[in-house]
Amino acid sequence: MEKRTKYSKSFKLKVVKEVLEGKYTKSEAMLKYNIKGKSAILYWIRAFTGQEEIRKSFKNKIDTFEVMKRTLELADLKAKVKILRKKNE
Repeated sequence: MEKRTKYSKSFKLKVVKEVLEGKYTKSEAMLKYNIKGKSAILYWIRAFTGQEEIRKSFKNKIDTFEVMKRTLELADLKAKVKILRKKNE
């Protein structure tokens, strides 16, 4: 099994800057600097530009929406059960 390569923060910032400035594409930078992980540079870009936080925040909003939606569905089902119980009395 191959050991993971650890990159310094300054190295990551250098690569991210060069990619964002258009000096290299992600693939070119990967080859130039012998970066092993296919998505490493994309992850670094997200981390350094705050996109990762935006994604996490968006996911939390989706999760909150799902909880609210299911809570409303549950309330609706409880109301229907109550109506059916009254009809059967």
